Amino acid sequence: MKKAHFGFFCIPGIARLEDVDLAAKYKTGFIRVGTNVTEVEQAEPFIKRAKEHGITVFSNLMKSYAVPIDDFMKKVELSVRYGADVVAVVDSAGGMLPEDVKTYVARIKQELGATVDFHGHNNLHLAEANSLEAVRAGATIVDSSLQGMGRSAGNAQTELLVILLEKLGYRTGIDLYKAMDMGEKIVKPMMGGDKGVDPISAMLGAAQFHSSYLKIVERIAKKYQVDIRELIAKVSEIDRIKVTEELAEKVAKSLPSRGPFGGLIWNINLDFREIVEQYDALPNKAKAIAAEMVAIGKKTGKQTIFTIAGSANKWKENTTFPFIRQNAVHIIGNAEVADNDQAVEIAKAIDGQVDFILVDFGRVDMPGLVTKAVKQSQVLVYNDADAQVNAVDALAAQLIPDLAGKTVLINGHSLLAEKL
Repeated sequence: MKKAHFGFFCIPGIARLEDVDLAAKYKTGFIRVGTNVTEVEQAEPFIKRAKEHGITVFSNLMKSYAVPIDDFMKKVELSVRYGADVVAVVDSAGGMLPEDVKTYVARIKQELGATVDFHGHNNLHLAEANSLEAVRAGATIVDSSLQGMGRSAGNAQTELLVILLEKLGYRTGIDLYKAMDMGEKIVKPMMGGDKGVDPISAMLGAAQFHSSYLKIVERIAKKYQVDIRELIAKVSEIDRIKVTEELAEKVAKSLPSRGPFGGLIWNINLDFREIVEQYDALPNKAKAIAAEMVAIGKKTGKQTIFTIAGSANKWKENTTFPFIRQNAVHIIGNAEVADNDQAVEIAKAIDGQVDFILVDFGRVDMPGLVTKAVKQSQVLVYNDADAQVNAVDALAAQLIPDLAGKTVLINGHSLLAEKL
């Protein structure tokens, strides 16, 4: 890393003093010594050992809200006396209000002049608001994470905090669009549910662009292959009351083309029936999706399975890649193909990247052709139609106890209906 610093969180009793020495050996940029606000004394040897190595040290007073403010200040004084470079006000339960944060941070600045960090959680959806209040009160550092990833309800979301701080006139030095892309592509697939605000929703708020005009800019961004976020921002600078297609088109023509999808990186996590338009050559797209699956698999320790299924739509001409999802043990990708040639082309492209290739038995000759083409990954066979039937059957079985004798109507493909 050339600009950023990496660091460690150190809890006395879990971490050892030798761990501080080890962190120093590998040139850590900082160490955060975390203790309950009532147990700051335990931090003393760790803070002093880190300072001996010349490491920047934070004293994180966890559950800062759990003691009266005067008692809190006594613990802060101890942290400063031990040599902490930064004192962190920590809203561990995500229950502090902006006024609380303001009081805690302001007291530290006024009475001790210490450098202050604020670490908030989002249980009351106040993590960003509390972070802003901390900055206004004198905090130099506020903690955040991409997509708000973090314990419990998560932390302040970096993408949103950048927008808000920039609105207040602070220059963060963070590339907002890159942060959005990283959060969407790398972090979101690892999260259990959608905690973070998606890039488009964030941009609507940042630019004060009304969502009723979103369909217009979506069409124009797609037509001219421009980044929809840039288009939203530029259009909003001109008119935030009434956005016309003519205005959006005029602005789009002045923006640089970003290629397919306007260069926007999305976490591919769509409903099975939705169609993702493909602009790249089929093998390249398959390889890219497989590479993304492998990257997530390495981070989570899960095996990768790529499913190749035939489409129920006989008029379908193009392959689509409806989703990348994960369960407790697998990262799962999918391709819905129009014919066997496309299936073989995809299988060859991802062979050796993913652990398993799952092939739809319901398509004549597809399993045999794919098996013959694959040399490294393990090929498994299943029946896609039966899998869908089993899924619908399981869902219906869950609902039946609550229906009190009512009739259930299932809309769908006639062949699947016959199986049901």
